Amino acid sequence: MQDTQPAKKVSNCVGNHNRRVSDFWSQIIGIEDAARLLNMRITEFKQCIKEGRPVKGCPTPEVHSVSDKGKIFFEAREIKKLLDQLSASS
Repeated sequence: MQDTQPAKKVSNCVGNHNRRVSDFWSQIIGIEDAARLLNMRITEFKQCIKEGRPVKGCPTPEVHSVSDKGKIFFEAREIKKLLDQLSASS
C-alpha cells in the first residue's frame, strides 16, 4: 500500500530556507568558518589573534566571545570588513 499524501515540509531543516537569519553577515561565526572565509589555516589565524598580529597585513578582527571550552567567535560583519580591506589592498 502506497502513501498518497504529499510529504510535509519541516521548517528549518536542511534544504529549506531559514527565515530567522536573512543575512549571513549578521550571524556570529566560529573561528573555523572565519579562517575558511579568509583562506587561512585555523592555527595561523589563532596565532594572529593570540599575539595581536595583523591578519594578512590588516588589523586583527575583534573577537565577539569565547566559549567555556575556548572556542572563539566573531561577528561575521567583522570578517567581512577584513575581507573588504584585503580586497582593496590587492
